[in-house]
Amino acid sequence: MNKIFNYEKNKEWKFEGEKPCIIDFYADWCGPCKVVAPVLEELSKDYDGKINVFKVDTESRTGACIGFWYKKHSFIFICSC
Repeated sequence: MNKIFNYEKNKEWKFEGEKPCIIDFYADWCGPCKVVAPVLEELSKDYDGKINVFKVDTESRTGACIGFWYKKHSFIFICSC
């Protein structure tokens, strides 16, 4: 996550990425997350080198979720440069 935002160092949102990105906050047990996963994988392939696609497991990366104002398990955040 430090590639786009250092949530441990910064209190306010500041995009630090070099390319636009999509961040998928997911949980393994979440039905909508499972539906979205193949779409994001295809986008990642189709736009390789143009955007970054990151996946954040909400069960194990709670600090990152708090840094992104996370509210629900099915959450996608889109950032641009």
